[in-house]
Amino acid sequence: MKNDPHKPDRIREKPAPYVRAPRVKATQSVTLRGKPLPDDVLRFCEQEGILEYLRLADELIARHLPDAAALNFEMQMDPETGDEAVLLRLQLSERTDDLLQRSQRYSGDWVDRVPWPQREKISITYDFIIP
Repeated sequence: MKNDPHKPDRIREKPAPYVRAPRVKATQSVTLRGKPLPDDVLRFCEQEGILEYLRLADELIARHLPDAAALNFEMQMDPETGDEAVLLRLQLSERTDDLLQRSQRYSGDWVDRVPWPQREKISITYDFIIP
């Protein structure tokens, strides 16, 4: 039934207001390995919808590279394309013979579990600490 504004016996109904769902944001600081994520990293992850994948990366690192001494998070920009990504910087105290194999297992799990283009927004690098 149409509402006719010229007939007094009809009640004019107001349309329901459009409600936009709020964008999900972390309500408190997010920590991985006991370290809070820097604000710029957290903001980027929320904007790109990759926070769950960052947590997965941390889980895969713990599984495949458990001897990592530290894990730091920072933003990096590709100088050629201008694309931004989160850089996970691992510190390793020694080069073990099986590091390449463990790193390849990490990469295989990462590619299997994270869709493109989200996996391109998180990268990993290794820093070796020489005692």
